[in-house]
Amino acid sequence: MLYLATVQKQTKFFSTVKTELKLLASQRGHNWTPVSGDEVIPAPEASNFNAGVLVLVDVTASKKAQNIREAAPSLVKTLQNFSYLQEKWEAKEKERDFWKEALTHQSAELNRREMELRVQQEQLIKATPRTGKSSSGTAKTADSAGTTKKGEI
Repeated sequence: MLYLATVQKQTKFFSTVKTELKLLASQRGHNWTPVSGDEVIPAPEASNFNAGVLVLVDVTASKKAQNIREAAPSLVKTLQNFSYLQEKWEAKEKERDFWKEALTHQSAELNRREMELRVQQEQLIKATPRTGKSSSGTAKTADSAGTTKKGEI
């Protein structure tokens, strides 16, 4: 499994006694997960790195370090990708806000038009002659002058 680690060196009288790697995070798929606690593994093959340098290291199931390399190039590439994704996210967010505003405006316009149509419908209902049945079995109709006429059904 791939880990991000920092090189630690123990020295006595200006000479390196032991080189270890402090594991900081592990990669699973595209995700990095912090390592809990202070997990340190021996890594004499990391002695050519300065103390404190960040490295990427493959760690076997038996906790043996393999393929140790400086992490800076990979970290820079990851940060560049992150910046690109952040810019892309912000552009999509602006686009979403634009469409949200446009849809809100369209919704308000449709509501306004619906109200206009209701008013027109009410006006038409009021202006349309009504036919109703009286208790005597004759129909009452209103002519254009508004006078009521009785007639047989």
